[in-house]
Amino acid sequence: MVKQSSRLIVPELASEDAPQVVERELYQLKPTKLPPLPRTKDLLLAYGIRAKKNLSQNFLLRQTLVRGLVRAAGITPGCRVVEIGPGPGNLTRAILEQSPLEVLAVEKDRRFLPLLEQLVDSTHPGQLKILLGDALDHDFENVFGENPRDLANSYKLEKELPSYVYDFSREWKDKSVPSIRLIGNLPFSVSTALLIKWLNHISRRNSFWQYGRVPMLLTFQDEVARRICAHVATSDRGRLSAMAQNYCHVEYKFKISGMSFTPPAGVNTGVVRFEPRIEPICDVPFKLFEKFNRHLFHHRNHNLEFNYKTLFPRDLHDEAMKCFDDARVNPKIFPYMIGNKEIGRLCRRYHEYCKLIPSLADYNYRASKKLLSEGTYKVLEEAKLNLLTEN
Repeated sequence: MVKQSSRLIVPELASEDAPQVVERELYQLKPTKLPPLPRTKDLLLAYGIRAKKNLSQNFLLRQTLVRGLVRAAGITPGCRVVEIGPGPGNLTRAILEQSPLEVLAVEKDRRFLPLLEQLVDSTHPGQLKILLGDALDHDFENVFGENPRDLANSYKLEKELPSYVYDFSREWKDKSVPSIRLIGNLPFSVSTALLIKWLNHISRRNSFWQYGRVPMLLTFQDEVARRICAHVATSDRGRLSAMAQNYCHVEYKFKISGMSFTPPAGVNTGVVRFEPRIEPICDVPFKLFEKFNRHLFHHRNHNLEFNYKTLFPRDLHDEAMKCFDDARVNPKIFPYMIGNKEIGRLCRRYHEYCKLIPSLADYNYRASKKLLSEGTYKVLEEAKLNLLTEN
């Protein structure tokens, strides 16, 4: 007699993070009471919900595309999921179908609460939590504060879950990532601001990333998505490319046509996966790195020399040019031609100047005439003292 295995082979879940062999006990987590809901379009009409233009709301209702997002995010049985902007709950439903241990859905628009509460009532107690608020206003510290064993016990499952389900966090230097996924079908109006905010958290290893190198799957306007993933010497390369690729391995997954949304979006959507690096390419304070890249890519039709000099008062331009030799970077190339490692070397030299001249970090060449004059004077006074002392 052949003993039936307690594990299932799930080929469609194969990915870098997702195990191909899934413990059968994990499928107990799949809600059995999910109602056979009518089409989401009908639900939106029934509750009188309309997409708000000022919130950049376009709803993705096609189940094949929604499930494609869940697969691309690497959501597998037993993991924990944070969903930003669930809206009417289509993506939330697809996540729950994958038997997660816990889902936290963060929604700003309270009109969707009745729809989301239907899903809450259909899951295990505490499996789906709704946080009403703006993701930009939350730092999400200790979002998984509850003991996972206590949470699982509250589900009253017939069989004990595998022990590794409870060990969901990882050390930052581990090659494997935590069994936590962050997924968001983001409104275009806030997607870039959220990305910069989360890159800052990744650099400090707090918020969701206090548990380790939590991957993200996010949607952007397709043009923005391609900028984030752009390679060196391509026209799409810019500030977002340098920022995202410094802290994460990024991958453009696929494009979603604007006609797939309700109401139809005027532009296509690009889906990008982010996996935090074990070490950033350039490990300087995030605020300084952001300012550096904002200046470096601000004038796309000017070379690096022109852009880099905007970080310094005119009297220090000759001094600043020494950085290019030290960093082994050609000052005559255009910003889109510089690679991530070259950006890192040049930024580290700028950081060294900021440590010698602290007020340089706050210098703004575009400030009002009075503030610019005051800022320049302060920088030059510190430069005379500290650069002469160094030499």
